[in-house]
Amino acid sequence: MENTKITHQNPLKIVFFLNKITQPRVNAFKKDGLTNCEGLRENIIENFVSLMKDGGGKAILFGEELTFGYKKNCSPNNEKNPFFWTSRFEFYQRFRNFGVGLLEIGFEKGHNLGLYFGNCLEWIVAEFACMYVGGVSVGIMENIDRISFDYISVQAEIQYVVTNLDRAKNILKYHPKIHIKYLILAEDIDDDLLQIISKINDPPKLITIVDLEYIGSKILSKNASIHSPSTFGYCKMNLDDVYTICYTSGTTGTPKGVVLTYRNFLSVVKALSIMKDKGQLKDIDTADRYMIMIPLAHAYGRVTLFVFMFFGSKIGFPSKDYKNLLHEIQQFRPTIFVAVPLVFNKIKDQVWQAVEKRGLVVSSLFKHALRTKVRNLKYGSNSHWLYDKVVFKSVRDQLGGKVGLVISGSAPSSPDMLDFVKCCFSGSVVQGYGSTETTGPSSLSLASDLTGVTVGPPISNVMIKLVDVPEMGYYSSDLPNPRGEVCVFGNCVFKEYYKSPTETRAVFDDDGFFLTGDIGMFDELGRLVIIDRKKHIFKLSQGEYIAPDKVERAYMAHPLVDQIFIYGSPIHDRLIGIIVPHKQNLLDLISKELPALKSRDFNFLCSDPLVVKLVASKIRQQKQVADLHIFENISTIYLDPVSFNDNSLITPLMKLDRKKAQSFYMDTITNLYKLKNK
Repeated sequence: MENTKITHQNPLKIVFFLNKITQPRVNAFKKDGLTNCEGLRENIIENFVSLMKDGGGKAILFGEELTFGYKKNCSPNNEKNPFFWTSRFEFYQRFRNFGVGLLEIGFEKGHNLGLYFGNCLEWIVAEFACMYVGGVSVGIMENIDRISFDYISVQAEIQYVVTNLDRAKNILKYHPKIHIKYLILAEDIDDDLLQIISKINDPPKLITIVDLEYIGSKILSKNASIHSPSTFGYCKMNLDDVYTICYTSGTTGTPKGVVLTYRNFLSVVKALSIMKDKGQLKDIDTADRYMIMIPLAHAYGRVTLFVFMFFGSKIGFPSKDYKNLLHEIQQFRPTIFVAVPLVFNKIKDQVWQAVEKRGLVVSSLFKHALRTKVRNLKYGSNSHWLYDKVVFKSVRDQLGGKVGLVISGSAPSSPDMLDFVKCCFSGSVVQGYGSTETTGPSSLSLASDLTGVTVGPPISNVMIKLVDVPEMGYYSSDLPNPRGEVCVFGNCVFKEYYKSPTETRAVFDDDGFFLTGDIGMFDELGRLVIIDRKKHIFKLSQGEYIAPDKVERAYMAHPLVDQIFIYGSPIHDRLIGIIVPHKQNLLDLISKELPALKSRDFNFLCSDPLVVKLVASKIRQQKQVADLHIFENISTIYLDPVSFNDNSLITPLMKLDRKKAQSFYMDTITNLYKLKNK
C-alpha cells in the first residue's frame, strides 16, 4: 500500500515566506513520510474480520473471546445487574444479519443511515451493519436541538433512522414533515408510540433491531447453499470511500457535516499503533478494558473505540441511566479512562470537597501528599511508595481502582488539573489535540511527558505548521518560541463539509492545510502548546480583539468560578460575564465575609448585590486575571445559580455552546451593560 496517500496538495511544494509560517513539524519517529494505513486492510469491516480470525497474530481464536460488555437494565445493585458479554463472532453475526435486513427493507449502497441515540452496543451493531452494506453513517447527538435535527435530516437526506423509543417519539411529535421511510427501534415498540404514529399521515414504518436481525438471518440461511455466508450482502469499500458524516455541534452557527473516509480513521489507528510500539504511548492489549463514555456520534468517540478495539481491548457500554454511571464504572473496572477536561475538573472538585469534610488532619495530609507528588513530577516521577497506597487509593477506587491510562481531549486542559490527575492515578496521563475535521487527535503528549503543559508532538500521520495571526499579535518569528494558527495536513484530515463547497474552501489554505482556528506554540522540544483561539475572537468598540477562551480560562482558575461565559461586541467598549459560582466555595466565603447572609439560600445569594460585588472583587485578585490586559477584564458580572448544563448550554463534548448562551442570556446581557459593578 502506498506510503503517503493524501487528499490535498503535496506539502513538499510549499514555498516558505519569512515571518509568515513555520516549517511543518512531523513526528520524529517517522522518517519516511506520513503514516498512511500500512499493513491494514481497506476498510473497517475487513480489519475487524482479520482481528477476529487471528487476533493480530496471537494464538487464541479472538472471535470467541468475550469482548463487548453491556447493561441490559438499570439497577443500583451490582449482583442484580451485572455486565453481560458478547464475543467478536457474535457481534459479527449480529451486524451482518442487521446489514442484510437493511437491504431487505430498501436500504442501498451510498444511502445515509441516521444513528440517533446514546452509546450502547446496538449503536455500533447498526453502524457496522451500515458499513457492511456500503452505507454512510450519520451520527446525531442525542441531545441535539430541534432546529439542528431538522437541518441535518434534510441536508443528509436521511430516510432510515436507528433510534430508541424516546427519540422516536420526539421525531414523530416535533418533526412530522421530515420524510423518513423507516424508524428502526433499539427497544420494543410500545402502545404510546403506536398511538402517536396513528395520528400522522404517511408515517414512517416501524421495525425493531431484533426483527431486522431476524429477517437478515433468515435470508442468510436461505442463501447459504448458493452464496458464501461470509460475503452475502457485503459491499467492499475502499480507503478513500466515505465512511461517515459527523455533524459539528454548531456552537457558532449551522451544524456542518464533516465528511470522513475509511483512510481518515484507519490512519489514526495506525499512527497510534506506531506510538504504542515505539513506547510513546502506554502498551495496550487484551488485558485492558475501556468503557466508552464519549458520544459515538462524535469522531472522538469512534476513533477511541476503533483504536482500543483493534488493540484487542474489551469495550464496555454503560446503561442509559447516567445516575448509575459512577457505580457502573466501578463495576466494570476500566484500565483506560478517556474523558473531556470538564469531567476531570468535576472529579477534582468532588475529591477536594470530600477531603475538606474529613477534617483538618486528613485535609493537611492530602495537601502535603499532593504537593510532594507535584514536586516529584518535575523530576520525572508520578508515583510514591507511601502516598499512592495511603492517600490516593480512595480516589483511584472511584474509577474502579485499575485505571492505568488516562486520556484527556476535545478541549484544553489546565496544567493544575492534569497534575492533580497524574498524582491521583499514578499511571500514564496524556492529553491530545485535534478536532472532528482531523478525525480526533493530530497530536498527543508522550507517556514520558509529565509537564502537563503540552499536547505533544504531531502523531505520525500528520504534519503541523503555525501561521502568523497579526491581528492577535502572534507570529511564527516570535522568540524564543514560534506562535501562530495551528494548521494540519495529512491522512486524517477530512474530505469536505457535506454539500458545502464554499465553507470547505474557507478552511483550507492553498497548500492543503486545514486551518483549525486554534493558536499554538512550539516549545523547545517541538511539542505543541495550545495557547489561544482565533475563531471565537471578537472586537470591542475601541478596536481591541478579544479571545474569549483565553479570558474564560483565566477566570476559571479561581475556585469561586465553576462555569463562565463572557460576552463583548463592537458596539461596546468592555466585557461582561455570566458566572455560575462554585456553590460550596461561595457558601464558605459568605460564612467568613458576609455572615449575616449565611442562612440565605443559594438563589438569593447569587442575586444579592453585596455577594455579586464580593465575588467580582475576589476573582479580580486571581493572578491569572491580574495578568490579563486591562481591556480583557470583565467590568460587570451576573451570578447564575443554575448551571450551563441544566440550562442546556453545553455541547455533548462538554463545551460551551456560545450561540445558545448568547441567545439564552441576551436580556441579562442587555441589563448588564447598563450596570457597572467594578
